[in-house]
Amino acid sequence: MATVVVGFRLGTGTRQATVIVTQSGRLHLAEGLHGQRGRVRPPRVSHGEYPVHTQVAAFRTEHADRLRRGYNRVLIPPSCVRLERDEPVLHPHPYGPNAPKPDPRLLDEFVGMPLGSPKELEQAIFDFYTTVGLPARRRTVPRQRAAPAQPRKPPISMGYARLLAQGETITSSPRRPVGYRITAETVRLHVGAAGDALDHGEVIKLRAALDAWLQLNPNPGRTSAHTPGDTHP
Repeated sequence: MATVVVGFRLGTGTRQATVIVTQSGRLHLAEGLHGQRGRVRPPRVSHGEYPVHTQVAAFRTEHADRLRRGYNRVLIPPSCVRLERDEPVLHPHPYGPNAPKPDPRLLDEFVGMPLGSPKELEQAIFDFYTTVGLPARRRTVPRQRAAPAQPRKPPISMGYARLLAQGETITSSPRRPVGYRITAETVRLHVGAAGDALDHGEVIKLRAALDAWLQLNPNPGRTSAHTPGDTHP
């Protein structure tokens, strides 16, 4: 057997949240710092006639609430996938001592699944309904005024963002007495063994200064985006 789910993962830059709904009508949620599984909540279940539809409605609400709270980094786009792991059978009275327990392995399997092309939330929900054999209709979302276009991030920045989200560390060459150490939580500069972490405002100022320097020096005469000696685990 297998479990069909629809889910997403959104992040803020330091925190992330993963939400999935399963074909049995349970909503699973985990949230915490980037690179960590975080706190896995007990699944939400419905007692009505249409438990899957009820939890999909909660799924939509959770997605909208996360975006309003600043979770605007799409780490895993809305997706419908089939997991190998089965959910335990739900108790006829799933509350109190019979309430379902948190299932971190189900969320871990969703996070580790190879995903297809990115989809909009409503398309992923439509795919989920049709896959599990429930009536489905395409829900139209009112068009919103487009936000100003943001400059496209270079591939190296996107690659580093994925590394940090996975809990890895980006460091300068160990041969340099002056360097940096960057994780999802901190930016730390050091001179020899001594160092200090920058606060958020200082990181913004440093980034702006580096962007300005690169605009003035666009061609250093070297085509590689990686400096020899730059490391990460």
